[in-house]
Formats: sequence, C-alpha cells, structure tokens
Amino acid sequence: MCCLPWPEWHCQIPTYPNLAGQNEQYLVAAIKAYKNKQRTGGQAAIMQGQAAALSDTDIANLAAYFASLPADGGK
Repeated sequence: MCCLPWPEWHCQIPTYPNLAGQNEQYLVAAIKAYKNKQRTGGQAAIMQGQAAALSDTDIANLAAYFASLPADGGK
C-alpha cells in the first residue's frame, strides 16, 4: 500500500511508504504492477482497486507528480 503524504509530504502511517521523491520509473512500474494484479502482498487489493481505472497517461502523470515532490517535505 502506498501513502499519499499529506500534510508536508510525510506519510502519517509509519509502515506505509511515502511516494514523494520516489523514482518516477519505479512508481510507473509499481502502479502498473498493482493494476495488473502482479503485486499481491500486504494490502495490495486496496492499491489494485485504486489503480484499476488508471490509464497509462494517468499513471505517468501521477508518477511524475510524486517524483517531483521533495522526499523530505521541503524542509
């Protein structure tokens, strides 16, 4: 499961990874893997549901956006 890091770009749940500052290509691959149900561990079913309706353009845009955010919350 991934975490949308609000506020200040930091995940509020320590066991969930932050998306901010992640490698763009990694994010594309990860989202596509959820969409295609190739990731099945943990709470993957939640992410599969989130990714199911995303187009390749949506995935690319989300990955570019999260990769552009500062991993340290801009501090």
